[in-house]
Amino acid sequence: MTSAREAVEALAIGASEIAQVLGISPFGDACQVWNRKKGLIQVEQTEPMFWGTMLEPVVAKVFGMKMGMEVEWFNRRIYSDLRAWQYSSPDAFIQGEPRMLLECKTAGLHMASEWDREAENEDGIPEYYWVQVEWQMSTTQLKTAYVAVLIGGNDFRVYRIEHNPELEEWLLEEGYDFFRKYLLADVEPPIGASRRSRDFLRQRFPRPKTKSRPATPEEMALVGEYAVLRAELKEREIRREELENRLQLAIGDAEGLKWGQGELTWRKTRDREETDWQKLARQLLLALSEKDAAQSIAEYTHVVEGYRRMLLKGKAA
Repeated sequence: MTSAREAVEALAIGASEIAQVLGISPFGDACQVWNRKKGLIQVEQTEPMFWGTMLEPVVAKVFGMKMGMEVEWFNRRIYSDLRAWQYSSPDAFIQGEPRMLLECKTAGLHMASEWDREAENEDGIPEYYWVQVEWQMSTTQLKTAYVAVLIGGNDFRVYRIEHNPELEEWLLEEGYDFFRKYLLADVEPPIGASRRSRDFLRQRFPRPKTKSRPATPEEMALVGEYAVLRAELKEREIRREELENRLQLAIGDAEGLKWGQGELTWRKTRDREETDWQKLARQLLLALSEKDAAQSIAEYTHVVEGYRRMLLKGKAA
């Protein structure tokens, strides 16, 4: 391996990253991929990630038992023989002729709707996972893959994915464009609008290190657009509340209003019980001695780390 190839492989795009590059992943965006490659942020393991790592080998074993196939657990990085900037880390391989890929997933019940029970191919899995599997097939040059998912700990589903040449061509074009334009050129891509992007910014810049500085002309344009948008949103929110009040007045004692294209309803939600835990805790603490109460409070007190909040003062030009 040449040092040039090593340098390229250090910036290579993985199967779990290509959907982020495309902006279709709920787990991050292109800007986060770039910052990870540059070593500016680290991936923090979450509880779902931990349990996924622990349970995916079990999913592979169950797949082999249910499907009557020989499965070899792999979970290591493979670089493309054709493109040094492309890699994958397949969970497992299905032995036999032809050799096939196996991708194992776990999902909570809140994600069950993203996995179609009726479909048995790529139509049944989330789009960002289909992209991941196609990237794996492109890297390994295999033509068939299975995706096995365990949902909610007891709902096991299997999907068969065939290689899609048109999708592969598009992924390679977009992947190489990102690699060349941003990773090789060392240019940070635009930030996205997702919650993950917000969390990434808080991780990369947890607190200010210098005082405020004069804005550049480009930054002033952004601030101006932001100020205008905030004002428009406030006006729209006021207008929305006004319309809701007028419509509720019009509905009165009825359930709602019907028209040719649909129905607008104004119904009462179900009653529910709600416990005032703070008041209950105060009552229980009163029954303790001052020392025991102080110890109990200390035991259940923890620091909630603050975060940076954006405030707009004055008017942007």
